[in-house]
Amino acid sequence: MNSVRRYPANFVSAGLRILVAIVALGVCVVSVATSGWLMLLTFTWQSNFMIAASFLWTAWALIADRRTPPEWLAGSSVFYIAITGLVYNLVISPGTFRVGDTVVAGLTRSDIAHVIVPIAATVIWLIFEEHRRIPFAYIWIWQVYLVVYLALIIAVIHLADGVSAPYPFLDVPALGWTAVLTELLKLVLAFTALAALLVTTDRTLPPRTVISEHDRFDEYYRKNAATPTRR
Repeated sequence: MNSVRRYPANFVSAGLRILVAIVALGVCVVSVATSGWLMLLTFTWQSNFMIAASFLWTAWALIADRRTPPEWLAGSSVFYIAITGLVYNLVISPGTFRVGDTVVAGLTRSDIAHVIVPIAATVIWLIFEEHRRIPFAYIWIWQVYLVVYLALIIAVIHLADGVSAPYPFLDVPALGWTAVLTELLKLVLAFTALAALLVTTDRTLPPRTVISEHDRFDEYYRKNAATPTRR
């Protein structure tokens, strides 16, 4: 029986993904341990946990020669962690939101969760991920989680005692409903544009390169095995 060809890029990608996952999980665990369970309500915590879960699953699949995670998870986790980085740097003032003790090289936990992990995850996705796997329909599907999250957070803030808005733009008592809903509409539109950019990028990049991962179980490549794909 012929042995299955193993690609060095799979192991390189797996190692980088494990490193990012460990950092993201570390931030999640320490944040909850030091700040309490309310940290679970933050999108930062949720997106870092999602990227860690997705990257660990992918790393295991690449090393064990198994099917990598489905596109709804692999793509959405990168989309949500990118939102974390962009909102932190463009919507919230990092200078007033940097929390946590300095961890390394002057970086706090906030810097790691909102800057380092999003950048690292996005770069790994661009360079190592197999592309042309994300349908355009995901542009709209990914918004469902965001809308549900925002609605639930606002409900929890109003119904639970002692729970304050995790982000300034969700502070209804301070800003009023009109201002909050207007800001949320702007964010959802911006997130839709970001999702369109991510999916378009995925559909534009080569399916595989000499340094990308190789998942021999991927449905896209099995369907197109008889037709050479353009690189």
